[in-house]
Amino acid sequence: MPAELQTSRHHATLLLTLNGVNPVSLLQDDMHAAVIETLSTAESDRSLAAVVLTGLEDFAPAPDKSTVVPPLPEPLLEHLGDWVDALQSFPKPVLAAVDGRISGPGLALMLACDLVVAGRSSTMSASAMPEGGMSWFLAQHLPRQVAMELLACPAPLPAARWHALGAINRLVDDGTAREVALQWADELAVNAGRTDGIKSLLQEAAHHSLAQQLAAEAKYRLEN
Repeated sequence: MPAELQTSRHHATLLLTLNGVNPVSLLQDDMHAAVIETLSTAESDRSLAAVVLTGLEDFAPAPDKSTVVPPLPEPLLEHLGDWVDALQSFPKPVLAAVDGRISGPGLALMLACDLVVAGRSSTMSASAMPEGGMSWFLAQHLPRQVAMELLACPAPLPAARWHALGAINRLVDDGTAREVALQWADELAVNAGRTDGIKSLLQEAAHHSLAQQLAAEAKYRLEN
């Protein structure tokens, strides 16, 4: 079955669902173009307050420990990088909803989102070879020792550990992550006038001095 991007609207939220059988199918040219075009079009939609991304579990290989998963071809890694960049640069909040096991590219995309909701039984693991900017995300947001552990020993870790590390915002009952994420997106939509621009403000803080960030905050207050 070919991979497919399913899109639907829930109030002021765009729901994106990735459907595929493995990372190779999900990152093919047609699927890559569909994701990039959808996010690009959504940027100019003023009625849109947030995006919820689901289906990251389809990036995980079959749970067979005896199977060595080969690295993705470079063109597909470039596609993954495009998706990560599109999620990071999207002006509205992007929420990941995870219910199950994700690894490799799926984890990179989860880390690229602004907010994460995950089922309590979910697990996440890095790839043996970092991809999709995963090393950057881990180094930016976690202590160096923890990032080293996650990359050097890419065994699945429970969602509770990721939550304790700050990489997951909300742990919820299994099977409810998507609905909780959509409800949270509704709450963000109510405060859209205040939350617009927060994403870029936080991204600027990573390379601003304190004085520069004070100026950026003053500009944000004037615009909002």
